[in-house]
Amino acid sequence: MSTWIIASSSASISAIVEAAGPEANLLIVGDETLASQLSNTPVARIVHVPLLQLPELYAPTVGQWLKEQGADTILAADFASERALATAATVALNGAWISSASAWSASERSASVSVAGMALETVKAQGPVGLVLPSSDIPCGSSTDVETVSLQASEGVEVVETQPAVSSSSDLSRSERVIGVGRGIAQEKDLEMINKLAKTIDAKVGATRPLAEGHGWFDSYIGLTGQPVTAELYMAIGVSGQIHHTGGVRESRIIVAINEDPQAPIFQEADYGIIGDLYEVVPAIQAAL
Repeated sequence: MSTWIIASSSASISAIVEAAGPEANLLIVGDETLASQLSNTPVARIVHVPLLQLPELYAPTVGQWLKEQGADTILAADFASERALATAATVALNGAWISSASAWSASERSASVSVAGMALETVKAQGPVGLVLPSSDIPCGSSTDVETVSLQASEGVEVVETQPAVSSSSDLSRSERVIGVGRGIAQEKDLEMINKLAKTIDAKVGATRPLAEGHGWFDSYIGLTGQPVTAELYMAIGVSGQIHHTGGVRESRIIVAINEDPQAPIFQEADYGIIGDLYEVVPAIQAAL
């Protein structure tokens, strides 16, 4: 068996490295800074592919290269470029793609998977497999020589303009106070009142998956397959509370839920619950502070 972890946009893969085991290998498809950050990753082999184009454009050649290396397990953090590279590699291996995975067991070759947002089940790999997992910290350990491999980007696509993107999400994993917003927020402009409350209580703001991947208002989301939250205070505003979300926040010390639906699952996890229209409740809280 040959396990490969792919890193491209983020070095925060320590939990993935731990799950993969010390015999795993690391393929860095990124710039020199990323390669430097990951040079001490405790794995058997580190290979760096320097970039001249967007990481996604290397997906076909990365997949073929990993096939030539005898890879049968592909792991990556849940980011756009990592997903593109990992799925291409899985296709090249004629493997199975596991969606909504929250954990991986190298010894059992099995993944914990969220099913319809209602339960977790274990899926065992019978052949080549690929999946993405939640990100964490930057790994560190014994020094490993970093090999350099030059691969070609796909032809037929040309980058004509590059503009810096302003991230709408924060690293919530170490925040003491976090506000999570869900589909109860009707319009993006309504986030202004959430940001105002967050500033008042010195909290960071995150979102559920529908707001991040559905509306594109955030570039990451809170949950089992996103950013975990272990805050002193977590406020869930307009969040229904499906298991893939609550599983990522239940380690928070105090959970406060605001939702107009008294049957919302989030109330089962909350220490304090407010049943009401968030557009009335949030301004009332703000006025009282």
